Amino acid sequence: RRCFQVESLFLNSASYGATPRVVKECKDRWERTMQENPAYFRKHVLHDKLAAITTRLAHIINSNPEDTVFCTNANQATSSVLKAFPWELGDTLFILSVDYDATKLAANFLERTYGIEIIEFPISLPMTDADIISSVRNELERLKTTEAGLPKLANFCHVTSKTAWIFPAKELTDVFHAYNIPVMVDGAQAAGHLPINVNDIGAEWYLGTVHKWMYSCQGVAFLVTRGERKKQGTIPLQICGLE
Repeated sequence: RRCFQVESLFLNSASYGATPRVVKECKDRWERTMQENPAYFRKHVLHDKLAAITTRLAHIINSNPEDTVFCTNANQATSSVLKAFPWELGDTLFILSVDYDATKLAANFLERTYGIEIIEFPISLPMTDADIISSVRNELERLKTTEAGLPKLANFCHVTSKTAWIFPAKELTDVFHAYNIPVMVDGAQAAGHLPINVNDIGAEWYLGTVHKWMYSCQGVAFLVTRGERKKQGTIPLQICGLE
């Protein structure tokens, strides 16, 4: 049976992705291969294949393979970082008003659960990169003088979901780092839209999706955790029974 009663052409890859037929056919072949001997596939095939495709993805987004893991979606990656971060009562999280709605919901969860405070900085687009950077820098200067002080973590979108506005990811990351604030960049809408150089951007965490504008099958995203932050346990569990 048809899922829809009218002819439709789905073009909104920004939501859940639209899997090309050739990708769907390839996925079906791998599914059949796995079902021939699931135990053997998971013990002797899957690990090496995941390692190989992780290396390929890292090459595309210019990250280190050992820093890069696959997730189900960007929300899982975001939650992995936010829930593993060592929050203390009264800490603050810095987000932008144009950040993704699900990220704001995750921030609200932290607020209720850990007693942190959310700083939602207003951004009125359109703005030049210079204006965005200077406004954020001015806000950080103001926060330095408050009782709460500077935020413990900052998050922003590389490309916004609703407006597709491209933010100066490297420059904004540099601003936060100048105040010793770690950064998480939400690149869910960036991968496939823009050339990405995760190592050059320099954020502690960079996450994105493969099933949107890179046109994989649904349920493929990634999280890059750089430097010492890997010790916080922010890498989601991928496979049981394998080291």
